[in-house]
Amino acid sequence: MTKSMTDQSNEEGGVNRFLVLATYLFMIFLTGCVYWGWNGMQKLLYKAGAFEDLCFEATDVSSISVGNVQYLDCGARKSNINNLYTIAYSTHFISSVFVGLVLDKIGPKYCYITGQFINFIVWIFISTFPKQPIVLYTGFFLMGLTAESIYMPLITVSYYFPENRSFIISCLGSTRSVSFVIPTILAAIFKLDYFKPDSLYIIGVSYALVGNLLCLVLGIFIIQAPMHVNNGAIERNTENARSMDADAMCEKRGGMAKMVERARQLYRHPQCMEYILALICICLFLSSVEFVNKSQRELLTTSDGGTVVEIFQYFNILTFLPAPLLGLLMDKFGPAVVLVILHSCCALYYFCVTFDVYTVKLAACFFYLISGSVCVSSMYCYISTRFPAEHFGVLIGVLFVFAGLVTLTNIPLYNLGSQYLKHLAPYNFRPIALILMTYMIVCVCLSSILVYISKKNPVQVYTKKSETSQV
Repeated sequence: MTKSMTDQSNEEGGVNRFLVLATYLFMIFLTGCVYWGWNGMQKLLYKAGAFEDLCFEATDVSSISVGNVQYLDCGARKSNINNLYTIAYSTHFISSVFVGLVLDKIGPKYCYITGQFINFIVWIFISTFPKQPIVLYTGFFLMGLTAESIYMPLITVSYYFPENRSFIISCLGSTRSVSFVIPTILAAIFKLDYFKPDSLYIIGVSYALVGNLLCLVLGIFIIQAPMHVNNGAIERNTENARSMDADAMCEKRGGMAKMVERARQLYRHPQCMEYILALICICLFLSSVEFVNKSQRELLTTSDGGTVVEIFQYFNILTFLPAPLLGLLMDKFGPAVVLVILHSCCALYYFCVTFDVYTVKLAACFFYLISGSVCVSSMYCYISTRFPAEHFGVLIGVLFVFAGLVTLTNIPLYNLGSQYLKHLAPYNFRPIALILMTYMIVCVCLSSILVYISKKNPVQVYTKKSETSQV
């Protein structure tokens, strides 16, 4: 690396790259993907009275504890609150490819500040009007829609560490997992007796100011528009680093027409069947991971009242811990092997929660710790390792669009357990767990086939980048 390239990598716009990285990590911690900390979000919504009116004439009335206070609950309320998570989750993945195109058009700075501004407004509205269904549905839709717009632009900092790009991206991804703790912190504050159920706006507006608005201001001054990167340094980056790059999908040129053309090229590609297998895997896997969060209170509680829900919320936050080890395994044995591990652990999670035993449900939390750690980045790794690098963006984009659409089926699936099978309580979610366990057994079989394909064709000439292509 020449001196000029080193200088560019160390300083951008007069700001040291390590200072920029530290600031980006702080921004990701505050607002990375907070809705995934769903346990905390549930507590906020329950105490604030969201959908409480649905229980006034319900026949399956029960209660839920937030702090030391019991709040009204019923099947209809469970469904409506937890389906907000599915709305955000599905929209998140369906919109990822389009967020990438927007980022490509207007640059990382304007993409980021737009996303943060929308989230700032969303938090104010959902905390001020938590009893208005239209506000909640719209708010969580927008939260999912902008989830990648406040993360993708920050991954560009990895370009300033060309020799350690994969490590930098791992740090960013791990910090995003740590951001799941934010709703837990907010819920811990809100459950204090000082805050009444109608005072959620104090918590929400405060977070909007300290989190979204602060990050928006930092983004204005720190994030570049457009991104200026030394391509010579990027060319030195390894294929493994590119495999972990969550922002690569947003760097393809040509818009929707080019995406359609690349999809046609894929259909004629000799690896078409391999891609279809990967598509089925990610659709079933992400759908199963999503259902873990929304159904935790039902699946992690025993018939005698024992629950590991409070423990699970910390396991959810700690999913960043296995990521480095799993990354090393992907480097050594290939991403398909790690997919088998992830899918097996997710299947074991659903197997464990079918038992009405506290310790077995606790074991389920451990299996989720592994399966939820690299549930998204593992597919980034597989696609970039096995398929043409110049088509990486559209290949990942198509996967996420289909995964988001399939995840929408979790809404009727949850309603089935919470409303139509409520006569089986407290075992009304056991049939659903068996269905999702079947999903994951199918995934284990398909990912095992992917391992066989990877071993049969260990070297992929398609991943070799041409001299004229861009990262």
